Amino acid sequence: MRPGLQRIVLLAIPVLALVGAFWMKEARGPYWLRTNFDPDYVYLTNALNLARGLPPAHVDHPGTTVQEIGAVVVRAVYAWNGSGDLSRDVLSRPETYLSVFHAVLAGTFALSLWVLGAVGLRVFADPARAVLLQMLPLAWPGLERLSTVQPENLLLTVHVLFAAALIRCVADERPSTRSVAVLGAIAGFGVLTKLTFIWVPLIPLLILTGWRRRVQYAAGAVGAVFLFGWPLLPRLPDVVYWIRSLATHTGHYGSGPRGFDLPRYLENLQQLFAGQIELVVVIAVGVVGLVLWSRVPDEAGRRRFRLLLGIVSVQMLQIAMVAKHPKSHYLLPAFGVASLSIFFSFEAISRTLGSRAKPVATATLVGFLILTGLVGAREARRVHAKLAPVSAFQQDLHAQLETQFSECAVVTYFKSSSPANALRFGNYYAEWEYNDVLMELFPRDFFFELETHRFLHFFEPTSFEALRATYPCVVFQGVPVPYFADALPPDVRTVNLTRSSYETLYRAIW
Repeated sequence: MRPGLQRIVLLAIPVLALVGAFWMKEARGPYWLRTNFDPDYVYLTNALNLARGLPPAHVDHPGTTVQEIGAVVVRAVYAWNGSGDLSRDVLSRPETYLSVFHAVLAGTFALSLWVLGAVGLRVFADPARAVLLQMLPLAWPGLERLSTVQPENLLLTVHVLFAAALIRCVADERPSTRSVAVLGAIAGFGVLTKLTFIWVPLIPLLILTGWRRRVQYAAGAVGAVFLFGWPLLPRLPDVVYWIRSLATHTGHYGSGPRGFDLPRYLENLQQLFAGQIELVVVIAVGVVGLVLWSRVPDEAGRRRFRLLLGIVSVQMLQIAMVAKHPKSHYLLPAFGVASLSIFFSFEAISRTLGSRAKPVATATLVGFLILTGLVGAREARRVHAKLAPVSAFQQDLHAQLETQFSECAVVTYFKSSSPANALRFGNYYAEWEYNDVLMELFPRDFFFELETHRFLHFFEPTSFEALRATYPCVVFQGVPVPYFADALPPDVRTVNLTRSSYETLYRAIW
């Protein structure tokens, strides 16, 4: 196959991934839906903060790199077709900004897949292996994140680029200073994207030989942290407090009493292993590869052995960390490094079989390519089938509010699908920076706060009496549990208009 044709072939998987990302986004629906706005709208408002020269208010992930990309998107879209005040323009058409934001993240992921394929082709001189490298990241759980504006979306890109840089260093007995520094920079960038990436940068320390290369790698990582982490400096005490709370408290997100709940941790650990069969299988395959490469006496075999040792160790550390706060998407880094584990384990198996069994190895490679494609396609169809009906229902509910109750005051509460509620959520995590603009943009949208039983117009307190004195009708939107009932006057009752088990409308009658 000619080199030019080979590079065209390498475009196929990235294009499919890009199409898949937009296909899933179409099924997911607008970002303001209750299933979508957390944390997408948080990243929009904090990107707006950065675009205006303000520090980010939300630093939990920390997600700084996502916010920085968002700030560039905000400035670019505004320069292209924005008007008036920047904040008002973003908050009056947030879906436009989020759609471009998503397109940039999805496009970056597709580009990273092409880079991975190009590196694989250059190192292994085998188009089939290069395509396999591209396909493996599409086979793991969490692909639905490609339809979001979240750190996990960018983290998928980070993992692919990290794998490409790692392959260069594994293939070269004496990797160049630039290759090592680039690998370190990707590692630092990944940690700023999501704290769950924290163990992955340990892998190169096992592969790189000599303190000089390890120092170059560390310098690249530290340099990236300073280069991309500067917006965090005003919030550094908050970041340190957040990490310390996560590590030392027993509840979710650093809540609860101080200490370590060992029985609960062991139970979580057992549930993780039972619920993540794919990861258990991948770790087992990595162990097989470890054993096979340990029998190869040359330096290339030793580098591959150390690579798989690092990957399996990081996967176990990831599981151990996530067991304290078990959420499946926190395991994304463990799946992210699984691609290299599968690839180099397959390489070890092929080498062990020898040249006489080359047809078997080739058939296994083709079969694995087909299996990987089928797994990725099945996962995409599953996600699409799950998202589409939920999205359609939520949009129909909002359309009903806009057409049948356009004169009413709308009071949203826990888990409500509305543009105003999504923006209020994002504004909360921007420390209420955009109250005045939002109050002007959404004059008839109000909120019932469950914790305090207060009626609010964004941040400003109001009352039900003020609402019914101003508007001819009041409609509540949220989960089908009228949490607000105790806060209504005695002469007011409510009627359930939709009787849905998912999200519903209540009309106040007086």
